[in-house]
Amino acid sequence: MNRREAFLGAALLAGCAGLPPGPPQRQAAPSVRVIVALEADGRPAPLWLAAIRDRVDASQGAAIAETPKPLSAEEAGWRDLIIAAAPAWSQSISRLNAPFRHVTPPRAPAILLGNQGGGDGFTLDPDDVAIDLGEMARNYAGLADADRRALIQRLLSHEYTHLLLHRWLDATGWSEASVANDPFRQALRTLFNEGIANLRSIEDPVWMSSEGALTAHAQATLTALEPILLARMQALAAHPAPDVAATLLRNISQGPLERKWGAVTIALWLAEATQDDPGRLAQWIEKKPDRLLELGVLYGDPQNRDAFGALLAQARRAAPQ
Repeated sequence: MNRREAFLGAALLAGCAGLPPGPPQRQAAPSVRVIVALEADGRPAPLWLAAIRDRVDASQGAAIAETPKPLSAEEAGWRDLIIAAAPAWSQSISRLNAPFRHVTPPRAPAILLGNQGGGDGFTLDPDDVAIDLGEMARNYAGLADADRRALIQRLLSHEYTHLLLHRWLDATGWSEASVANDPFRQALRTLFNEGIANLRSIEDPVWMSSEGALTAHAQATLTALEPILLARMQALAAHPAPDVAATLLRNISQGPLERKWGAVTIALWLAEATQDDPGRLAQWIEKKPDRLLELGVLYGDPQNRDAFGALLAQARRAAPQ
């Protein structure tokens, strides 16, 4: 047995301790409603305003509420594609639920559509995924229809996975509020939350071959991002001043996939570790954020593995008591 195999076996056993009761009883894949959350004159409906409330400040929210913005032709095109995609995507929900063995999934998820104040994809917890059609029109105008349909599937899967992750994080002492005053713990939570969700975003031939191997583009991205993750996490573990921490956290999960130094590094390591096996992914989910950097010990560049081991020790000390 080599070092990696021995470490992985011990880590997987340790990672199963302290789990919430479960697993919950599984249910058939639910049907998914698509709700176009606009009034007849194009103003956002109350449900959309609720979805974007935490994404805009109060004055922006008030202005959006009073601004009619009927769907443009491009936005309407995205609406129609999402409505058409929803039935097929709903059949993938059981696959997305499978690794979350101790989480009760949404019983009646919905896809909310609007065109002001949101992001291309986000969530309205506890049960709904939201997509801003205006952002889709601005960010992905050049895509062919086949690529748009594939993007919709990945985007919905990414955001739905966040609904499951939020339940798990809240149940295991890693709520967003619990890490708000500690940048290192905040980063650990973000790596976990966004890394696992971005695993669904890289289910794309650009990133993964049909056999599940990382592509040359994925390998090059991992080579570029891994040292950034290591350096940023080491700096955050040193408890920097708030303004420094804010700079260090920049792009941990924002921007193009190739720049997401935290989320995409974790997603690519998870792709290597799990090989699309829901049981293997479940084991990593059940480790919780404080054990996630075991990925760096196992799959990082050999010259960085001792440094990831030291970071892992610090992360374990930061775990909720």
